[in-house]
Amino acid sequence: MADETVDIVIPLYNQIDYTRRCLSTLRGETDGPFRLILVDNGSTDGTVEYLGCVRDAVVVTNGRNAGVAAAWNQGLSLSKGRWIVVLNNDTVLPAGWLRRLVGFCARENVQVASPSMREGELNYDLEKYAGEFVRAMEARRRMGVADGACFVVDRQVIGKIGVFDERFHPASYEDSDFFRRAKNAGFRLAVTGASFIHHFGFATQKRLPADEEGADHRLRNREYYCDKWGLAHPDGNWLEKRKSRILGFYRRKAERILTGHSVKEKWIGGRIVYR
Repeated sequence: MADETVDIVIPLYNQIDYTRRCLSTLRGETDGPFRLILVDNGSTDGTVEYLGCVRDAVVVTNGRNAGVAAAWNQGLSLSKGRWIVVLNNDTVLPAGWLRRLVGFCARENVQVASPSMREGELNYDLEKYAGEFVRAMEARRRMGVADGACFVVDRQVIGKIGVFDERFHPASYEDSDFFRRAKNAGFRLAVTGASFIHHFGFATQKRLPADEEGADHRLRNREYYCDKWGLAHPDGNWLEKRKSRILGFYRRKAERILTGHSVKEKWIGGRIVYR
């Protein structure tokens, strides 16, 4: 019988306060069995010492920053179940988020899926907002896309397309590359309104230093991604970008008209921006 426990892989690089908050809500608000896998990438802020006291997780500690893709791959190698969640540590999780996310995949035959999310400052009642959001948005989804801040993947995807490309180092575009490979292999991707989380947004990436040569890793990874896929721009050629923007506009408009929400919301400049 297949292992029904969901594996949750969280890569860590400093940001101990975010990690504590994330794990607190993960333990308190996640229904159903899950196996927690924490991979630390050379933290120097007390995270390693803190992980020494975490008894309900599989913990991997790297002596250096091996990169997000490498940490994800280490987590995958230790996972056992059909469903594997990859989760950023700068997230806060309301009740029912995991059950609804995996349930959506099972109902809709989706192999890679992300929850809806609100990004930015946590200046609202998360449980109340998440409940209202899910009631309004449960039937809404955006097909063909996913979000690297949190996604669940069916193990069969890994079996067919392989693991994350560790040449994207230390972070950026490893998720886009994986989603593109999964989509090209015929797997179904989606962001669902049936599950909702809060994501502060880029808490770790904003603090990553330039490499030894002073190069910006995001620009380097962007160049590698475009070269790998023969693209002039990460979003695709002119026609793909145009189609994506038009489709995105009408998706957001329909979601806002029908529910008052969108699958991705962000607090910017004192107001919510719908994306």
